[in-house]
Amino acid sequence: MRIRPYLPSTEHKSGKVLLTVIIAVVLLTGYLGYLYYTVQNDKTETYATSKQIAQKETPLNTVNSVSRYHGMHQYDIVAGVDDNGVKGFAFIPVTDEKEGSVTYVENTDMVVQEEMHRIWEDQCADCSFIEITPAIHQGVPLWEITYRDENNRYVFDYYKMENGKRFEVFRLQQ
Repeated sequence: MRIRPYLPSTEHKSGKVLLTVIIAVVLLTGYLGYLYYTVQNDKTETYATSKQIAQKETPLNTVNSVSRYHGMHQYDIVAGVDDNGVKGFAFIPVTDEKEGSVTYVENTDMVVQEEMHRIWEDQCADCSFIEITPAIHQGVPLWEITYRDENNRYVFDYYKMENGKRFEVFRLQQ
């Protein structure tokens, strides 16, 4: 039986490697956290300005929510209520050069969300509903209905807010 001599450098190397791995994991986690925070902050930084623009340029005086729509151009969608209690949406373009003006739609001038959901259900009985959100394309206010169809395709279906007629549809294969 051979006795191995004690080599202190062998024990210290494994400790240094472990310490290096721990530091690398902590730094990576910190960087990913910072990246997530930055992306989320960039996403919502225009919300306060869009809320002010909506209250200034439309009848909305109470804001219930602000969301983002990404189509050909980005829009902040401000949902709120006017002095008479009528709900509406203000579509605020989010660009440096403000290529479009604010578009405003009241509930009285459109097919409301619940009614649009019923219209969609009648047309697509075998589909699995995901969500319905406001959208806008080329100045036309739309409802974006997201669902899975009978062939398990992920579908974005767009309907005009003014009359509930289909505007556009995108089906994604898996």
